[in-house]
Amino acid sequence: MATRDNVNADVLNLLGTDPNISTAELNTIIQLRYESVYESWTWSRRLRDFTITLVASTASTSSTTVTATLDSSTITSAGTPFTSGMAGRQIQVGAEPHYFFVNSFTSTAALVLGDGEGSAVTWPRATATAATWTVFQSIYALPSDADSVISLSGANFEVDELDGGRSALDEIDPTRSTTATHPTHWVYAGENTSSVREIEVWPVPTSAALLRGQYTRRAPTLAASTEIGVPRSVLVYAVMADACNMLFHKTGDAVWGDRAVFYERKYGDEEKRFRFMDLERLSPARSLGHHRRLGGFRGTDWSITHDDELFFGGP
Repeated sequence: MATRDNVNADVLNLLGTDPNISTAELNTIIQLRYESVYESWTWSRRLRDFTITLVASTASTSSTTVTATLDSSTITSAGTPFTSGMAGRQIQVGAEPHYFFVNSFTSTAALVLGDGEGSAVTWPRATATAATWTVFQSIYALPSDADSVISLSGANFEVDELDGGRSALDEIDPTRSTTATHPTHWVYAGENTSSVREIEVWPVPTSAALLRGQYTRRAPTLAASTEIGVPRSVLVYAVMADACNMLFHKTGDAVWGDRAVFYERKYGDEEKRFRFMDLERLSPARSLGHHRRLGGFRGTDWSITHDDELFFGGP
């Protein structure tokens, strides 16, 4: 697999030494064009597997209800039902239908309410004693390099993306009061404070379970020896087009403009060719039929079509 240094060397071999473009400028061009190429297509090398461990919801009993005091962010229990693992999860308390987050764990008898972004919030209602509560988790972080989810499933069930996203889920179940043994849908839920993408599953799971899925990676910031994860020729031709365009605008020499057009066309051809190959690797056969003979008549040879028809047009 090629690295950024390989791409840099290839471009310099094609470009030649020119004082009007520096190494720093060339590496910037490589990074910017790399991100564009890498994230514009579900390249097979972008795919990674991941798992999510669902947390079972926990509810109060008659001996572990809480006191929620007006304008206080801390709720307290006469029992000791809380654990440090509850920090960051959601909590619904008493007559307030909307959920809070557990901002922090104080003790087995006390929790601090939060807004989900690391700030404590106070109980907005009149002081409530013997208030019931439910701690649950429907929001889960994806791997730190995740860009988008491709698939998600449990042991014997599929978890599909909900049409309409988070806003649709808020319309269906704004208080997240719907529960089930396992979720049936998921939506993107933004990023956490560490800039890691999150998803929310629904209905709220009442049982612990393992979900397994596949995701696409974000484009990493390239270092000298970082593998680029896309076909080498695609990135080299793309960077050459950008470098020639830069030299054209710096020097006004039309030759550079012509070379930019040439390499942009080469980039387009190479990208199309490799996308076709990736589609064959990743997509199942869509149909089986007789191969066309010259003149349009069906022959006796068989051909299998893939999703490449969607990209390049039908047979």
